[in-house]
Amino acid sequence: GHEGGLPLIILPPGKEEDAHRAGGGSCVLLHFCGHGHIGQIFPSDWLTEGAIEGSALAQIVASHLRVDTTLTCIFDCCESSTLFQE
Repeated sequence: GHEGGLPLIILPPGKEEDAHRAGGGSCVLLHFCGHGHIGQIFPSDWLTEGAIEGSALAQIVASHLRVDTTLTCIFDCCESSTLFQE
């Protein structure tokens, strides 16, 4: 499943280390385009790995961001407004 992390992170070649070195004051963009349902998103491998619950997504994101990081999320899917609600 997706419990251990996001299913797919696409970075430009040679930028993989930048994702791990983001320092204080960094800006991070999370973009998802696909299918969604109330409190869930369905990545391309959802049939085998399952949907990602909004609460799990919030936990994953929060555990990988420093307090002084600005996160911008773009969700192009149905019911996206319910993803980070408790």
